[in-house]
Amino acid sequence: LILHSRVVDATNRTRDTRSLSPAEVLGPGGIADIMDKLRLQGLCDCIGLTALGDPGPLHEAIDSGRFDVAQVYYNLLNPTAMAAAGPGWSSTDFAGLLHRCAAQNMGMMGIRIFAGGHLASSERHGREVAITANAENAAEEARARAVRDVLESKHGTGAQTALRFGLACPLLSTI
Repeated sequence: LILHSRVVDATNRTRDTRSLSPAEVLGPGGIADIMDKLRLQGLCDCIGLTALGDPGPLHEAIDSGRFDVAQVYYNLLNPTAMAAAGPGWSSTDFAGLLHRCAAQNMGMMGIRIFAGGHLASSERHGREVAITANAENAAEEARARAVRDVLESKHGTGAQTALRFGLACPLLSTI
C-alpha cells in the first residue's frame, strides 16, 4: 500500500492541497498510523510512499523508519536521488534520498525513468506532466536535448540509454 501524496513543508501545504505535511503523515492518527493498522489487519504486507515533494520533509518521512518501500524519482534528467546536485541546479534536489532509503533498509522503485517520455523520444504525446520543480515540458525537453547531445547514440536509443541508466543504479530494487 503506497501513499501517493507529496510530502511538503507545512508552509507549502497551503499552496498544494493534494500534498501532506510530515505531521499529517507521521503524527498520531496520521497516514502512517492508518497504514500500520491496515497492515496489522492483514490488508497489506508492506507500506510505502511516493518520494515526491520537498526534500527536507521527505527525508523526515524516510528517516522515520515507518515505511517499507519508496517510489523515488530518478532519471538522467534528475539523478539527485543518488547524489545531491551541485551549484546552478534548477530543479528539485532530492539530496541523495536513495541513500536515506537504503539506511532504512527500504525497497526502492525508480519512477519516471523516461522523464515522462522526454528521454524516450523527442516526439511529444501530449500527456507529459511535470512532477518536480522547474520540470515543465520546455525545461525537460531542453534537458533531454542536452543529454542526447552529450551522449549521442553511444549507448543506444534515448529510451535504451534511459533504461540502462536506471538499471545501473545499485540502490534501486526495480524501475
